[in-house]
Amino acid sequence: ADSTGVANWDDEGFIAIVRTGKGGLLSREMPWQAHKTMRDEDFTAILAYLKSMPAVKHLVVNQAPPTWCEVCEQSHGGGAANKISAPDSFDPNYTSPWDLAGTYGNESGKPSRTVVKQAEHWLIARADAEPTPLIAVAENKYQAVGFTNFISFEIDETGEVTSLREFGWNERRFARRR
Repeated sequence: ADSTGVANWDDEGFIAIVRTGKGGLLSREMPWQAHKTMRDEDFTAILAYLKSMPAVKHLVVNQAPPTWCEVCEQSHGGGAANKISAPDSFDPNYTSPWDLAGTYGNESGKPSRTVVKQAEHWLIARADAEPTPLIAVAENKYQAVGFTNFISFEIDETGEVTSLREFGWNERRFARRR
């Protein structure tokens, strides 16, 4: 949803680019050949969905030589220009009314996310990774540097946090472990 992506695209432009592969200049990694015969309504829905995702500044210049990109962790044209930055909080003074701390596991039972509080800040970490700040972008809607999905916490009727939900590009749930 960033201006380096589809933020300013209209339906007609998006459909034309995907159908023609940007006149053949679109990276071969993009599956435009396989999807060019999709219905206009499907392309319109895809564009609307992409615009609803968290904005990520991610410049890709197919005509430039490939360089390492810290955003997608791949090499592509313009990659070195991309830097991961923290999202802005909707309210820098927001304090979560819930105790979010804990280890959260997926269906396999393996811990997948850990949330801790240091000083007045919540941090989240993937398994075997360094913690990164959990930034409130709305009440019970968070983002974290390096995470492409939004994060929320499911709360039961007693106010107890029961699980962590990542949603956006794909959805995953992680049950809270004690």
